[in-house]
Amino acid sequence: MVIRIRSHLVLLISLVGPIIGPTAVTLTLLVSLTDLIHAQDNNQQEDRRKEEISRRIAELGQGQPGDNNQATTALIGMGAEAIPYLLKVFESNPQLFRDQTLLSDHWVRLRAAHCLSRLNYTSIVNVLMREIERDLHPTMRHIYAIYLTRHDLEKSILVLVENLKRAEFTIPDITITLKNINNPLAIPMLKPLLKADQSPVRLAAAEILVLLGDASGAEILLSQRENPDLQLTAALLLPLEYKDEILPILKRSLTHADPQVRLKVAEKLTDLGESGGMQPKDKFSLLLEALERESNAWQRGSDLFLNEIPLPADGIIEMIGHPDGYDPHGTAELRRTTIQRWRERLEREGTEWLEGLKPRQAVTGYQRATIGDIDLSRH
Repeated sequence: MVIRIRSHLVLLISLVGPIIGPTAVTLTLLVSLTDLIHAQDNNQQEDRRKEEISRRIAELGQGQPGDNNQATTALIGMGAEAIPYLLKVFESNPQLFRDQTLLSDHWVRLRAAHCLSRLNYTSIVNVLMREIERDLHPTMRHIYAIYLTRHDLEKSILVLVENLKRAEFTIPDITITLKNINNPLAIPMLKPLLKADQSPVRLAAAEILVLLGDASGAEILLSQRENPDLQLTAALLLPLEYKDEILPILKRSLTHADPQVRLKVAEKLTDLGESGGMQPKDKFSLLLEALERESNAWQRGSDLFLNEIPLPADGIIEMIGHPDGYDPHGTAELRRTTIQRWRERLEREGTEWLEGLKPRQAVTGYQRATIGDIDLSRH
């Protein structure tokens, strides 16, 4: 292209030079040539940029589950020019709901929404609400609702409560999310659920209301004391002021078949100041048993922030002080050998190696931490 332009330039100079002067012609055409070359370079750069954005969009479904991967980091870094490409992700309909697992296509949509949220796209609330309304996967709706909290907290709480009303497998996740939000806006939305037909919905609403300081939640939980199917769940949720009412139920449950339930009972008794609370070695052994027996990967932990949803792996990592080779997405054989290694070390060394049980040492000097848009530092 440049060679052709230069040959045409020579021809033009030879034709018009004698008429208007060779110097003027040469300068004029050199300026034109420079403009053409710059325009061509700009077009090539723009084409490369478009290719890069398209490539990153295609990579959104790669990697481990979670909001971020290399593609999201790159797309957010590109700024507003990535927005039209991210919006194209939502031109197709969501996948049909088949099982609880989130597939690569699910993560493409979730991460595209995450990017739009972080880029503060002006119509992000509309995008999230549309996806919440049309996506049949409970986990997808739940994660979209979490993204919504950055932009419209009241709408987010309303969506979470509506999802809770559906009585799907996401009830524990919704409960934890609403407890973490900890906002009284949820109280009038939750109260009608205390009369829901499904007991898990009633108990979840009561648990959140107890945390928010609303007496109606405790009243519902107390009403379950004589219900053999729900009395233990209610006892574990009631605050410490109801010690006399829940203590007999808890003590009868110390031999429960489920290790996770025994652990919760022991921890509740410890909170009440009662005997029955277990020693660290017993607690660690119980967590190992719970992790070993749990067949559902989502219920093992810890593939989120530590204790965001407290599960056996979270408790183990917290006591050890670090993951110590645990991979929440690893194979069954890797998990088995890791648990066995921990169990053998516990028998050999007791709890001395559990760094998480030791008092934290003060860290001196300049410290800095970044969480999303929040930057914290101190000397």
